[in-house]
Order: sequence, then C-alpha cells, then structure tokens
Amino acid sequence: MRKSCAFIGHHELLLSKNELSNRIRQIMTELVEKHKVNTFYVGNKGLFEIVSSQIAMQFKHDFPQYHLNICYVLSYENDLHNTQIAFSSFLYPIELNKIPFRFKIIKRNEWVISRSQFIIGYIPYSFGGAYRSLQYALQKKCQVIHLIQPPSEPTSCPAL
Repeated sequence: MRKSCAFIGHHELLLSKNELSNRIRQIMTELVEKHKVNTFYVGNKGLFEIVSSQIAMQFKHDFPQYHLNICYVLSYENDLHNTQIAFSSFLYPIELNKIPFRFKIIKRNEWVISRSQFIIGYIPYSFGGAYRSLQYALQKKCQVIHLIQPPSEPTSCPAL
C-alpha cells in the first residue's frame, strides 16, 4: 500500500535553507525507501512551505526512479496563479468553498493531515495555525517527524 506525507510548518525559518534541505532530503529518502511513501502534499503559505515545496520538487527531479507525486494542495482557488513551481499535481479541496477566508489554511492543513500517514513538521512555537495543525496530526495518529525541536508547552504569542 502506498502512503503519503504532508509538510506542516510555521511561516518563518530558524534553520538555514541548506540545513533544512539536507534534513528534508534525508527524511524523504527514508520515507520513500522504508515506508513506501509516494505522495507528498505541499503548499505555498509562508517561507517554510515555499522552501519545502522547492526541495520536494528537486528531490523528485533527482530521483525519477521513485515515481513520486508532489501534490500542491491549494488553500484558495486563485493560489494556482500565484505559484511558479511545476508540481506533479494540484488539488483544491472543494470543502474549502464553505470555509470563511481566514480559516482556509487551517482547514487545508486538516484536509492533508487526514490523508497522510506521515507529517514533516517545522513547528518552533506553541501557538498559531501550524501548532494547531500539529496537534490535529497527533490526534489523527500521524507519525510526526520534527525538523526542529518541538515546543514543550504553550507559550504566549510574541508582541507585535
């Protein structure tokens, strides 16, 4: 049985792009070879999703023998016009049409989590939509692979 993995993370990066790339490529290799993952769900909301999408597409290009599907799951219908990466496939969950604009990213994350066995998580803070998505993934019994030490307990949101 083929499996899938989603990328979930906060919008900013605390790791260098090079370090992030090395970690993601190592994790993707293990997921593909050991766990038979062939679909990776990606997005483009925030720097982490943009960078991880680019890394996933480069990984697919470097290893064509894996026949990977890098699926861009849109949060908004017009997102397709805002991407410059050529993904394997695109999806817009029709359920998002009923969701108010400000909740679409969270609901999109829940949609990909509910279809994934693995999550590559970049969650340095214990607040925000990415943190709530991580909690949802844990409730759904997804195996979460952390790229950065996860927060141990909720913290307050930084001042603006």
